[in-house]
Amino acid sequence: MAFIPQLQHPLFLCSLKMTPEGGLEIIVRHSCNNDPPSSPIGRTAWDVLSYPAEVKPSASYSIIFDSFIAYTVGHEHFVKPDESAVGDGMQFARFQQSRYLSQIEESCYGADVQSGMRFHYGIYCLNQLMDVVTSEAPRIAYIGETAL
Repeated sequence: MAFIPQLQHPLFLCSLKMTPEGGLEIIVRHSCNNDPPSSPIGRTAWDVLSYPAEVKPSASYSIIFDSFIAYTVGHEHFVKPDESAVGDGMQFARFQQSRYLSQIEESCYGADVQSGMRFHYGIYCLNQLMDVVTSEAPRIAYIGETAL
């Protein structure tokens, strides 16, 4: 069985924000092909450049980390994949072992000061990549078909 199958589609990051309680909320949606713009032939430059794009709705999800130790956001064109990572999933993934988890383990207080497990989750969207290290599993909610 795939890890969270509904999040193993190409994803688009809609928003990333801190919650009032100090957590992290990430809104993603399935990427979809939008209708191409109308042909520019016979139209003025003003009309072509100012015409809004219409975005199709798709399945959208809220991923809430009630608490986190660290997170990073990077642009997909500049972040090199971790070929040595061990985990499940592609677009939404969890890792048992990764360079990012090792980096956080080295730079944070150890288990003797901050006890408990640490989990590494990756949310790899077409427009941004996010890595989150936390001591709790996130909550995921389907929020409907949106075009956020």
